[in-house]
Amino acid sequence: MQKLISFFVRRPVTASMVLAIFLFLGLLSLTKLPLDLFPSIGHPQLSVVTTYEHASAEEIEKNITKPLEEELSFLKNLFYLTATSEEGISRIHLLFQWGSDMDFAALEVREKLDLVKNDLPESAEEPKIERFNPNADPILVLNLVEDNEKEDLRQIAQTKIKPKLERILGVAQIRVLGGQESEIEVAVDPDRLTGMGLAINDITQALSQANIYTQGGSVRYGNYDLLIKTSAKFQSLEEIENTIIRIQNKNPIYLKNVATVHWRKKEVKTVATLNGKPSVSIAVFKEASGNTLTISKQIQNMLQTLQKDTHTHIEMTYDQSQHISDSISLVRGNAILGALLTILVLFIFLRNFASTFILVLAIPFSILCSLSLFYVYNVTLNIFSLAGIALALGMAVDASIVILENIFVHLRNQEKPQTAATHATVEVSGAVIASTLTTLAVFIPILFVQGPIGLIFKDLSLAILFGLFFSMLISFLFIPMVSSQILDFTQMSERLESKIERWKNIVVFGLKILDRISSLGARLHRLLKPESMIEKAIEGTKAGESKVTKIQEKVTIGYEKTLKEAIRSWQSRLSIIVIIFFVFIVSVWFLPDTEFFPESTQKFYEIGLSYPRGTSLEYTHQKVLSFEKEIQDMKNIQSTSTQIQSANAKLLVQMKEERKTHATLEAIRALLKMQPDLHFHLTALNPLTGITQGLNSNQLDFKLKGLDAKILRDTGTKLQADLQTLKGVESIELSDEKTEPQMLIRIDRAKASDVGLTSQDISESLKQKLHGIEATQFSQNGKEIPILVRSQKTKIYTQKELENLSILSPYGKHISLGAIASFQEVFAPPKLTREEKERTVTLLTTLSPGTSISDFLTRLPTLDLPPQTRFTTGPNVSLFQMSFVSLKTALIIAIILIYLIMAAQFESLVHPLTILFSVPLSLIGITTALVVTGKMLSISAFIGIIILVGISVNNAIILIDYINILRRRGMDREEAILAAGKRRLRPILMTSLTTTLGMLPLALGIGAGTELYQPLAIVVFGGMISSTFLTLLFIPTIYCFFDDLGDILGLGVLKLQVAASKAAEGTQNTEP
Repeated sequence: MQKLISFFVRRPVTASMVLAIFLFLGLLSLTKLPLDLFPSIGHPQLSVVTTYEHASAEEIEKNITKPLEEELSFLKNLFYLTATSEEGISRIHLLFQWGSDMDFAALEVREKLDLVKNDLPESAEEPKIERFNPNADPILVLNLVEDNEKEDLRQIAQTKIKPKLERILGVAQIRVLGGQESEIEVAVDPDRLTGMGLAINDITQALSQANIYTQGGSVRYGNYDLLIKTSAKFQSLEEIENTIIRIQNKNPIYLKNVATVHWRKKEVKTVATLNGKPSVSIAVFKEASGNTLTISKQIQNMLQTLQKDTHTHIEMTYDQSQHISDSISLVRGNAILGALLTILVLFIFLRNFASTFILVLAIPFSILCSLSLFYVYNVTLNIFSLAGIALALGMAVDASIVILENIFVHLRNQEKPQTAATHATVEVSGAVIASTLTTLAVFIPILFVQGPIGLIFKDLSLAILFGLFFSMLISFLFIPMVSSQILDFTQMSERLESKIERWKNIVVFGLKILDRISSLGARLHRLLKPESMIEKAIEGTKAGESKVTKIQEKVTIGYEKTLKEAIRSWQSRLSIIVIIFFVFIVSVWFLPDTEFFPESTQKFYEIGLSYPRGTSLEYTHQKVLSFEKEIQDMKNIQSTSTQIQSANAKLLVQMKEERKTHATLEAIRALLKMQPDLHFHLTALNPLTGITQGLNSNQLDFKLKGLDAKILRDTGTKLQADLQTLKGVESIELSDEKTEPQMLIRIDRAKASDVGLTSQDISESLKQKLHGIEATQFSQNGKEIPILVRSQKTKIYTQKELENLSILSPYGKHISLGAIASFQEVFAPPKLTREEKERTVTLLTTLSPGTSISDFLTRLPTLDLPPQTRFTTGPNVSLFQMSFVSLKTALIIAIILIYLIMAAQFESLVHPLTILFSVPLSLIGITTALVVTGKMLSISAFIGIIILVGISVNNAIILIDYINILRRRGMDREEAILAAGKRRLRPILMTSLTTTLGMLPLALGIGAGTELYQPLAIVVFGGMISSTFLTLLFIPTIYCFFDDLGDILGLGVLKLQVAASKAAEGTQNTEP
């Protein structure tokens, strides 16, 4: 180490060029690093979606979900399988082990689906594989409003706006919600159809065959090969009406003979509003690799043109890029403010521009050099990596402070600059390396934390790792070299006197020039007396420096006296140990409860509303509009928009001011709690939920599993009522609250077979008559509009009408449904859920703000469950518990690594134990900081505790290392402790204050994204303050305790050896 440091001190140009290489690579990487809100996280999830139109939930489960579930349950690395069946659709959600290769998993899923797809119903669509995308929430939402309602807003959105938005690079999908879609209805007259001996199948087949567009090879035409295309696409409704269905007795039967063809609006299933007015909502989703800021900027640039072209008012009701910009600007501003506070601390302590300048350069150099590794390890500039940089700013100068402070000591001893720089750096190199390595070591277990938490904080950890690594490199490479060139006390004093004289001459010379021009110079000279003014300014500066010096001297003397009293006797040492141990126990007792992430304060909130199943769209629409009107009248509401369906709705609320958000949310909660039969939950539209699988701190899911669906529903309803009484519960939604009335048609296979019908024929015929069937599509303005064939009478109101429904047999006879089937009214759930092949009911519990998850889980009532029924926690609770278990494991591993590093450095097994006692000292400050700020122990705060373990030992390392150096030089223990405490007090205070004040802006941060890193900064800030000041007294006390213990044990061993020796001599004397 000495040779290397001496080499760079003697070769300043070489050292500068080595540093310049890293700086150049960092600047080059900065131009290539993308900017986004969060790091890219690969979620190990897939979904299999199968559509089977108009089939009931039971039919979906029996014919689709169970066969697929049985096959997919044998996938490799599968962690959890959830299957839901509801009318017309089956969804199977597959969660794999973290770290799984999702490309291989998707390939394996496709192979499994190919094995079973032939067993599915013929009319069911082929199962589709959907990759879980963290961008499942839109990055931007536009709303179209037209006051006069003359134009079809949905048509405008679909044909004029959607195509332009889809062409933007990075856009994955555009969804249009609200408004009414058009379709062409072929309304068949059943009497005419029967009279001509036709069936609906004949119409659908004729329309499909008549509306074609095909390619038929090519022909040679001169020197060209011409592609042959056959087109018979429908161009108008008249062409559709004139479609020939069949030719009977040489006479064509046209479609218009048995049906009418007309435009109609599709049944409205979703209603969208903006501030109470009907609207059409356009949601923009980005690709996983798309950049939100770029996409949003392009759309904003297009808005004015789109409004002009479409003659509509387009309002951007949600823009995620604003949150990203605000979050990144805030953390960048906090980092700059932290750096300025760090510089101020350095100048106050050093009172020297040259030495302050040296240390200040270490900050940007460390950060710029670290960016080169950002590029190598694919770390983007996101809120976590930027927060890591901000956290590293204060720590980036710690090693440099210790080295520079020691260089000052050697320079005061009249050593030459190069010699002083080399010797001082080598002297503290062991402590600097050990303290840096202990800080770096705590991030290694964080990088190996499993699940989304490890991936979320990976970039933050790497940012600090890279910054601290280069800060250590710069402290050995740059600080000694620059110090040897510009720090020379004798020359500095001479240069200062020269500067004072030079300034005096400049001012006097200027006044003399003015005097030659006019008499103004002489007057100013007599009035200002520049020589005395400059001298007074210099004296004032010196006086200010003298005051700072006196304060530092008083602090040093006071600390020296206190330390002397603390280590004076074993009674005083024991008293200090007992007092601090008691304070530590109190801190553990008052440590706040745990939570996942702190409640986010945003401008955008989503209110989920749900009524009992079966509630009509009209009723839901009416009630939601009344809520929306009352919410709009609240003072802090900027705008509201809704998406309303039968029995449920989403209400998007935009606030005017974030600081008034809490009061507004409480008013909204009070309003909604007054409504009967309404379940609701409030969620901040925080992009963080996208990368944590949609999990947040105020929603927990509990599962009831068993065989009997009715028992599960009844038990779930009872448990819902019990949980609702617990303190802190805002709402509880039961996934399977009520059953719906259904008509069960039992087909008599024997009777059906006698007339030539199968169960499949009857089922398909029923679907055609009741719902209609899409025969083909009509092209208009680039859009495919469905042509739906249905009976003129599709509404069946009574069981009698259903029994009289006519079905055409293969023999050409019309058979009434009642002749081949029986009818029974039953009650069944509209949605069936299975997890791990078991029937499951979910209770989604939303907690009130400020309610602790850990505390709530301890208050769960004892359950008296029916036989073959069990209660389990869902993914939310499991992830919460798994995350804290992983972090606790990481904390233990970090402490072990720190101990191993220090044991290697000190060549001792006892000194590392002494130093590790500084870790619990930080808990006193952690508890105080969290309680004062009203924060709970979140995931972010726990990461701060792990980081603090590596930082808090640094002061003790510096202190113990120098105590050992002085004792090796011949000092006794007490003298060495006092001398080391006095000598190392200033660097310890400097490093601690630069770290804590560098994090202060992050700890005080209010605004977008602060909930992600603020608890971490608060923990480090509070823990460092208590650890620093208590370390200065407690660690020397513990050092003495272990030293005395070693003496006692050594004396005991010596006595045993003497006794053994005497016993051996006695044995020899007794021998003949």
